[in-house]
Amino acid sequence: MGRGAGWLLVLSDGASRVCCRGRGSKLGFKTHKLKARPWNIVETVELMTRAAGDDYEIIVDPNFTFETPEQSLRLAHQLERYNIQAFEDSFSYETYGWDSYREFRSQTSIPLAPHLYDPKKVLTAIKEEAADMFNVGGSPRLTQQNAGIADAAGFPVWLQVVGLGLGVSGAFATHVHAVIQNASIPSDSLHYMRENSLIHSALTPKDGVVKVPMEPGLGIELDMKAVEHYRVG
Repeated sequence: MGRGAGWLLVLSDGASRVCCRGRGSKLGFKTHKLKARPWNIVETVELMTRAAGDDYEIIVDPNFTFETPEQSLRLAHQLERYNIQAFEDSFSYETYGWDSYREFRSQTSIPLAPHLYDPKKVLTAIKEEAADMFNVGGSPRLTQQNAGIADAAGFPVWLQVVGLGLGVSGAFATHVHAVIQNASIPSDSLHYMRENSLIHSALTPKDGVVKVPMEPGLGIELDMKAVEHYRVG
C-alpha cells in the first residue's frame, strides 16, 4: 500500500527547475508542482516538457500571483497544449468571486484546483461549479471533512497535511493519505527532501510512491544519533 507524492519546485528560473527535474525523475515522480509566476511559467513548462516528455504532469500553483481572471486565462490558453494537471489558486476567489472561477472553467480545458481549508468553502465551490479538484488541508479532522465533501460530489483531492516536515510528521501524513480514498492526486509532503529526516528509513518515494509503514504506531523509529547531531539545546 502506498501514497503518491508530487515533486515540488520553488526555484525562480526555468533552467534550474529543469535541472532539478532530473532528481525528481530518478525518484520516479510523474507529477511536478510548480510555484509559478506569470513572467516565466510558459517558458518553464516548455523547457520541462522538452526535458521530461509529454506524459509528465505539471500542477501550476501561482499562489494568486496571476492576479486577475484575464491574465490567468491568457496564460491558460498558452499552456493548454502541455500536460497541465491543474491551476491551483491562479487568482483570488475572495476578490473575484466563485462565479469568475466558473467562467474561467468554461473558457479553458485546464482544470481548476482551489486550495481550501474550510469545509463551507469546499461545498460552495462545488455548488458554484467553480472547481475540478481540490488541494485540501488543515487538521486531520478538517482534512477528512474537506476530502469527504469533495468525494461525495465525485471530486479528487490532494492533501497538504504537513508540507516541509521531518520524518515523524511525514509518516503521520502518509497514514492520513492512506485512509482518504479520493486523495488520488500526488501530494506535496516533502520530508524526504531534508538533509536528514531524523528517522531510520527516510520513507523515500520509489516509483513516485511512498510506502505506508505497517509497524506499530506510526511505523517508524527515531534516529537518535541524528537527533543528537542536530540538537540545538
